[in-house]
Amino acid sequence: MDLFRLEIVSETQESTTVALFGHMQRLHVAELEVLLKDHSTRKTHVTLDLGSLQLLDREAACYLGRLCGTGVTLRNCSAFVSRWVNQCGAATS
Repeated sequence: MDLFRLEIVSETQESTTVALFGHMQRLHVAELEVLLKDHSTRKTHVTLDLGSLQLLDREAACYLGRLCGTGVTLRNCSAFVSRWVNQCGAATS
């Protein structure tokens, strides 16, 4: 059973907001990369809403941290998610 899902909740020509739900693991990184690659080709700013992300493993946290360095914005991070992402060297709000 897959406990992770992502959903585009807002999309304009300039920006896209994607909500992440459930439990993110390393195996879900590829799914998110496909979506982000499409948006980087179109040169839209991407915001990841992590308000419904309940758990993540270290690899997923570090991936999200690396995304911050590419211009992707993380928002609505729970204390747990923020702590894990920050351990990998990224700032969240």
